[in-house]
Amino acid sequence: MKTSMNVLLGAVTLGTAMFVSSPASAQESAQNLRAFSEGGFYLTAFRSPATGLEYRAGRFAIHAGHYVTILKARDQAKGETTNFVRTGASFYVRPSGWTPYISPSVVLSLDDDWDNGVLTELGLRIPVFSRASLRGGVGVLRTFNGQTRVNPTIGLDVRLGSR
Repeated sequence: MKTSMNVLLGAVTLGTAMFVSSPASAQESAQNLRAFSEGGFYLTAFRSPATGLEYRAGRFAIHAGHYVTILKARDQAKGETTNFVRTGASFYVRPSGWTPYISPSVVLSLDDDWDNGVLTELGLRIPVFSRASLRGGVGVLRTFNGQTRVNPTIGLDVRLGSR
């Protein structure tokens, strides 16, 4: 028991030492983070988050675009293409590189069979080229009239501009 307490105390001490730093090294770390950040405007395609634009700043982003998916309404025998305008935000666990994300948004229906609602997506963004990333996840759509659907979300984003 005493050995376990010593190991735990040692781990806490080491962890604290790793996170405590001088103001100069904290400023240097912030500059390095900005240098590696994937901030700026991105053209996004398909369902993650939508076909449109995304603006990233550090770990946060906002997006808007055309979200198309195949949904089956209650009275339909098979699913049909359904269109929404999707606008929302994303939180990335890391500001660059491969990173898990969560993306809550509001969707405005462009079709009579579906009501407006909220869509929350949980996924992973993986860089494939210097300016492009693939995205994949799961989206949960909840319309304001109570319908719920779960769909896969995939997409591609490409950084715009020079950087």
